[in-house]
Amino acid sequence: MDTGDKLSEARNEVLQRIGRNLLFFQQIELILKYILKHGHFSGSLEEIQKMLTQWDRRSMGQLVEPFVERLFTPINFTEPQLDSKKVLFSHAFTVEFTSEQRAAFQQNIQALVVERNELAHHAITRFSLESVEQCAEACEALRQQRGKFLAFRNQIQDWAKSLTEFHVTIKKELEPGGFLDEEIRKQFR
Repeated sequence: MDTGDKLSEARNEVLQRIGRNLLFFQQIELILKYILKHGHFSGSLEEIQKMLTQWDRRSMGQLVEPFVERLFTPINFTEPQLDSKKVLFSHAFTVEFTSEQRAAFQQNIQALVVERNELAHHAITRFSLESVEQCAEACEALRQQRGKFLAFRNQIQDWAKSLTEFHVTIKKELEPGGFLDEEIRKQFR
């Protein structure tokens, strides 16, 4: 293989890693949106339906503050008015962290946004691809970047799986013949 072919192959490897990392960051963004959308809501059915769409068009940077705030703060449940005919629902998915763990989590998620933005908006100026050696350096930097946030992605992915399992369980219990359905029927017999 001549030098030109080696350089072309090395450049393609860098481009593949850039693409892999961008997709990795998009995956994290989708998980954050999922948890925001399904992990914390309160209000009437109509209010909740409106809330479900509020996260869809936000960028990762716009998700960080509400994600951290909702994740670590228990929901303020609205006390129902006895004379109200309005039915209210509340659900909160929160995580208990020490103040040090919360600070570390916030620092990590903010660093993730900075790295994602740097890659998405400045990759072309960040990496020089003029030699095989420079391409190898770029590949290593991209490998390290992904590695830095892999544990974070796995953690929030596990939270999203737990949230999904909870929703599946509740759905089964509310279906006709489920435990909650039977308990409700007993109350009205």
